[in-house]
Amino acid sequence: MIGTAIVGGGLAGLALAAELADEGQEVLLFEARERLGGRVLTVADPGTGLALDMGPAWYWPDQPLMAALVAKLGLSAVPQHDGGSNLILRDAEGGPEPDGADPVHGGALRVAEGLGAAVAGLAARVGAERIRPGHVLASVTDCGGHVRLGFADGSEAEAQRVVLALPPRLIAETVRFEPEMPLERLAEMPTWMAPVAKAAVTWPGAPWRAEGQSGNATVTHDRAVLHETFDLSAPEGVPGALGGFLALDPGTRAQFGAGLPMLISSQMTQIFGKALEGGMPFFRDWAAEPFTCSARDLADPAARRSAAPAFLRRAHWQGRLYFAGTETAGRDPGHMEGALESAERVLRQIALAPPVRPAAEEEGLMGFAGWLEARETAAFDVYRHHLNQRLSRQQGTMVTRFAALDSVEAFFGEAIGVLSAVPFPEEEIGADGARAEVVKHVGTMAKSFLNRHLGEILAFNRSSCALRNFPAEHELPVDYVQAILGDVSRAGGGFLAEVDGLLRARAAAA
Repeated sequence: MIGTAIVGGGLAGLALAAELADEGQEVLLFEARERLGGRVLTVADPGTGLALDMGPAWYWPDQPLMAALVAKLGLSAVPQHDGGSNLILRDAEGGPEPDGADPVHGGALRVAEGLGAAVAGLAARVGAERIRPGHVLASVTDCGGHVRLGFADGSEAEAQRVVLALPPRLIAETVRFEPEMPLERLAEMPTWMAPVAKAAVTWPGAPWRAEGQSGNATVTHDRAVLHETFDLSAPEGVPGALGGFLALDPGTRAQFGAGLPMLISSQMTQIFGKALEGGMPFFRDWAAEPFTCSARDLADPAARRSAAPAFLRRAHWQGRLYFAGTETAGRDPGHMEGALESAERVLRQIALAPPVRPAAEEEGLMGFAGWLEARETAAFDVYRHHLNQRLSRQQGTMVTRFAALDSVEAFFGEAIGVLSAVPFPEEEIGADGARAEVVKHVGTMAKSFLNRHLGEILAFNRSSCALRNFPAEHELPVDYVQAILGDVSRAGGGFLAEVDGLLRARAAAA
C-alpha cells in the first residue's frame, strides 16, 4: 500500500511529492495528462530557442517560497522588463497613443530558463519511478484504515492518505466520493486561469525597446483580440518576444480557431509598428484544457481568485484526505506562491499526529468542553511544530502570524471532527433558537481556549532564544498582534458557520 498518493502533477503536487521523497517517505504521484506541470507550460521557440511560459510566468520578491524554489533548483531569476513608455490602443482603425511610463508589473520576476525548468527539477527530485502519467481520477473511497482511488481506465490504487492537488471545481464535476463530500464547497472556488488564453510572438530582437517602449500596451476598443501585452524577451532583448492575454471570450476564440495566431500577430503589428511583421506566434487556450477548465468556469469566466475557505485547507477523513493547489491557498491564491504554500501546509499536516477524539462519553457541550480541556497542550505543540518548520526553512518573515494561523486552523478542523462525533440531544439542536444557543456556547468556549493559546504563544516568543534574531517575532508589536487577532477572528467566523451547518444537518437527519 502507498504511504501518500498525490493526484495532480502541477506545481503543488510536484512540490509536495518532492519534499516527501526527500524525506524518504513512500509516495506516488498520479497525473491525468501525459506531461507534468499542470497550468505551468513552457514552450521553446524553434527558431530562437527562447523559453516562453504560456501559463503562469511571474512571481514577486515578497513571495519567499517561489524565490527559494528557484534558488534551490539553480535557476536564474530575471526582472520583468518594465522600462520605457507604455501604449494604449483605443481605436480599432487607428494607432496607439502614449500611456505614461510607470512600471505595471510591481517588480515581478521571471525564470530565464522558463518555469518548465522548475517542473523538470521537481520531477527529478520525485523520481520517474514515483510518477504515473495518464491516470484520470474517477473516484475516492474512504475504506476506514486507508483510501482507495479509482481511475477512468479501471485501475485502482490504495494509500494510507491521499492528497488531491487538483482544481476544486474539476474535482466537484468529475470525481465520486464515498462517503459523499460537500461538493458545492469545492464548486464555489473558481479555477485560476481556466477561462484565459495567452499568446506570445517572437522575433530575433526587440525593436520596441530601441524605440524606448516597455512592451506594455492596453487595448480598449470593442474589436480587440488582445486586451494587454507585455515583454517576454530574453534579458538583453535578443531574442525578442511579446506576450499578451486575449480579450475574446472562450466561445469566440473557438469560432476563430486556426485563424487566431494571424489575428494576434496583426494586432501586435498595429500596436508596435511594421518592424514586428513576420514574427512567430504561439497560443494557448486554457479554456480548451479539460484537465484545467470546468464547465462552471466556462459559465462564469469573470470570477476572481479569493482566499480558500477553511474547508479546503483542513485534513478530512481523520487525516486520510487533503486538498492542495493554488485554489486551496490561504495566502497568494491564484499565484504559484499559493500552490507552494498549499504544498507546505499539507506537508505540515501529514507530519502532525492524527486528531485527538474525545475520550469522554458526555454528550453535547459537556463532551466538547472535555475535549477542549484535554487539547490545550497539544494545540501549543502544533504551533511550535509549525514555527520550527518555518524557521528551519529560513522563513523569518511573519513566522509567528503564519504558524499561529496554522495552529488555529488545525484546532478548528479537529473541533469540527469532535462535534461531528459528540452526540447532541435533539432538544438542543432541533429548533433554530436552541441550535443558535449551542453555536453561541461553542464560540464562547473556543474563544476562551484560543485566548489562552495566543497568550501562551506570546509568552513563548518572548522567552525564545531562537527568535531573538527576529526582533519583530520576539517582542510582537501591537499592530502585528492585531493582525494575528484579525486572522483568528476570520477563521473563527468560518468555523462557527460550519458548526451551524453541521448541527442543522444532524437535526435534519435525526
